[in-house]
Amino acid sequence: MKHSWKILFMIGMTTLVGCHSNASLNSNLTSSNFINDSFSSSTVSASSSSVAETTNSKLTLLENIDIKKALGVTKEANWSFAMHALGNIETAYSFDFISLISNQELFYTKVGSNLYIEDLLGLRENEDSNLGIDCFGKGLIGIELKYTLPNSDAKETIKDFNIGIEHDADWFYILNNNEEVIEQKNLNEFKNYFNDKLNSRLTRLLVDTASVIPESLAKGLDLRFAVEKLLDLGFVIEINDTSGLVIHLQATTHLFSDLLNDVLEEIIPTEWLQYLPRTDIEYHANQFDISLVFDEQGIFKKYIITNDMDFGITFTIRNLFSCSSHIFSGGTFSITSE
Repeated sequence: MKHSWKILFMIGMTTLVGCHSNASLNSNLTSSNFINDSFSSSTVSASSSSVAETTNSKLTLLENIDIKKALGVTKEANWSFAMHALGNIETAYSFDFISLISNQELFYTKVGSNLYIEDLLGLRENEDSNLGIDCFGKGLIGIELKYTLPNSDAKETIKDFNIGIEHDADWFYILNNNEEVIEQKNLNEFKNYFNDKLNSRLTRLLVDTASVIPESLAKGLDLRFAVEKLLDLGFVIEINDTSGLVIHLQATTHLFSDLLNDVLEEIIPTEWLQYLPRTDIEYHANQFDISLVFDEQGIFKKYIITNDMDFGITFTIRNLFSCSSHIFSGGTFSITSE
């Protein structure tokens, strides 16, 4: 389990920006002062003992999942378990700075990234790992980076590249178009390689959240502990055990407000923050869900992350300037047993 869940963690780390969503956005907008560190949620109340008791009751169901058995590990000599990872991803930021004195655009930038990954993962016996299994496989990763500046009429610049990947336990091999190994990296080096390419703090924040479960399991922690960490981050949980076990975790506005605080601190100069009298945040879409599915025998079937986030941020100093920013991240990443 040590290496297998590490590979799931890496895939989540390198792909969780979300893919482009064609669904129409929610037209209900929420506007709030950017003063409080968090927003209240009508979905769950931390002070409600009845909610806490219900949640605790649901979490006991997770204790029935034996992760070692869930990944197909048996005492048979030729056991096997295969998984398919698939993600199609897009993120974008824009920042527009307009002078209210001259009514002219002074500066505009838009940066974005598209990422595609497809990976076939196989599990094999390894007595040296924590849970007796190891991971191997082969796949393809493509990244397209786009940026526009210094004004909104400027031509968009696009850079893209594709690489093949081959992995064996904790080692990753980057392949050229002829499938020849050109670089070799361990798990952390490979993760950092793609974080540097994407260069997005929003991506890293979402990835860290989405990888809580795989990372916790890789450290030998149980499933309930991993899920409780997500609840602490601002998720609510639904569990259905009518046919197998379906675990659905959904982020509340608390998570999004903390996320936007971090993003704003990144895109707005620190010295400006103390002088901005008001910042309005519009939530066009705010879906960030994590689902885990096991069948009736407790065998792992799916790990799905659904991401559809679209925020507008505007702040103004009257008669001087107005700044607006748009933050988009959307799509789906999944790991499915074959």
